[in-house]
Amino acid sequence: MIKERSLSKSQAKVLKAIRSFIQANKYPPTIREIGDLVNLKSTSTVHLHFQNLKEKGYIDFVESQPRALWITERGEQYE
Repeated sequence: MIKERSLSKSQAKVLKAIRSFIQANKYPPTIREIGDLVNLKSTSTVHLHFQNLKEKGYIDFVESQPRALWITERGEQYE
């Protein structure tokens, strides 16, 4: 596994929550579900983390489509 400093603690927490959710449920989470898992009430804040993770190459998603989210190879390798 690769451990990089390019993610903030919050971003790493969100990435790990996405990965765990997908492993447990076999489908990706919604923004609200991730917010619940990482104790963030604001969906805007969760969406900002999603945008940052996408820009850094850890996840990808399709705007305006529910559950259209996946973890990239780089995201899978993050420790």
